[in-house]
Amino acid sequence: MVLIIGGAYQGKYVFAMEKFSPVTEIYSNEGSLEDLKQTQFILEFQRFIRDEMERGKSLFEIINEVEELLLANPDVIIGISEVGSGVVPIGIDARNYRESVGRISTWLASRAKEVYRVVAGIGLQLK
Repeated sequence: MVLIIGGAYQGKYVFAMEKFSPVTEIYSNEGSLEDLKQTQFILEFQRFIRDEMERGKSLFEIINEVEELLLANPDVIIGISEVGSGVVPIGIDARNYRESVGRISTWLASRAKEVYRVVAGIGLQLK
């Protein structure tokens, strides 16, 4: 698995298209876990996390699903936005979401073959 992290609209999509071309794309809010197991590139994985949290799943349940995804699709490219660098949200749900995305990003990075951070369209390899 390859992980691409970065802020919103920082060029993760273009970076992935140039670095790993040709790739297919799926936005996680349009696909189920089963769909994600079949795709080469998941651009906005934080949306999948949000959707699963809205369905009432815990952080550990979501990590189990992500592990299932990686077992079924070990060569997937995952793009995920960094959501924890801004202002701490007031609401508990928003804080839990922010924490979950950060923890899952960390978990993914520890398992990734390669990790890139994209800022202003420039991809830097971290791992």
